[in-house]
Amino acid sequence: MVEPSLQVPMAVSTKSGLLNGTALDQRKRMASLIELFLEFYRSKGYFEHEPVKISSRIDSTIHFIGSHISVYKKYLISRKIPNVGYCMAQKCVRNQNLNNYFKANHTFKYSSYFYSLGVITLPTRLDLVCSEFFEFLKTKLDISPENIKLRISSEDEKLVQACIKAGMQSCIELDTRPKIYYTHKLGMIDYIGHSFNFAIWDKKLEDFSDVGNIILIKHKTEDIAVEVAFGAGIMLKTIFGLGHVIDCFEMQGLENQEAVLRRKFEDAIITTVALYDDGLRPKNSPTKNRILSTYVKSLSYFRKKTNISITDLENILREFTKKEFPCANKNLSKEIIYYLTEFEKKTSLSLEFYKKIESIS
Repeated sequence: MVEPSLQVPMAVSTKSGLLNGTALDQRKRMASLIELFLEFYRSKGYFEHEPVKISSRIDSTIHFIGSHISVYKKYLISRKIPNVGYCMAQKCVRNQNLNNYFKANHTFKYSSYFYSLGVITLPTRLDLVCSEFFEFLKTKLDISPENIKLRISSEDEKLVQACIKAGMQSCIELDTRPKIYYTHKLGMIDYIGHSFNFAIWDKKLEDFSDVGNIILIKHKTEDIAVEVAFGAGIMLKTIFGLGHVIDCFEMQGLENQEAVLRRKFEDAIITTVALYDDGLRPKNSPTKNRILSTYVKSLSYFRKKTNISITDLENILREFTKKEFPCANKNLSKEIIYYLTEFEKKTSLSLEFYKKIESIS
């Protein structure tokens, strides 16, 4: 087993510490949730799997690790999942938001950078996996059954029965979504996941909000694994009724900006810092470095749109990095600003970039 690879000090891992609305800042809440998750599954006998770098390319089908399942794929292929299973907390980036930053009225639900919390185990343990996870929700996160919905297809009888055996029959919501909602693509030929989404009551939305999945993974027709998956940020956002999942991060300095633009600017800052901390630097190639380059150029665009000075942006970057990535290189914010200012000095290139963006919006 390995120690949690978090870049922040561990908070007290008790449900009262996590769920006390004022006791912890957002960064410590995130650390506390992650440690609660890992601690719970270690206590059940799971091995804690070492996370990988976001840009590791351990999964050659993607540029960045977008879920812990990328790390687990080799165990699915080799059929070498240990008897109890693995748990892990994996840093991830999904850059779909980047494609929509410049659409004027577009908003997004999820942050590009996040922690993916996941378990993988043998298919014979499906009933136990469901029972364990519901225990985690109820005893560690203090979420009562009446605040949980299990959205399942009646065709996935094994999943339905596993939830019933776990005593969660009153939480089951059958066939309320299109069939595609209950399936997962894994990026591997002949591998597919049949899942149910678990939703939790969001007091801000005054409705149930999907938080994660329990997935029965099949190769062709053979059951080969069970996965538990959820994002740490979306779990915290839902539990605390936050305005946006980005509010799970300690970001200050953009509070007075228009809401839609603010969230895009914050997301670009968070993802840029995360990728720099991962070791990437902007370049024209390979693709992952070029994507980072676009993120930094986006910071330039948002800086212009919000009339924020270079100095103020550097301060925002520095303070965010200090709080969320305290082990990062102290010059990281200066590096980002250097690339951004060099880009802005190339007037024809930067104006061409801004013009292209304006044509999209």
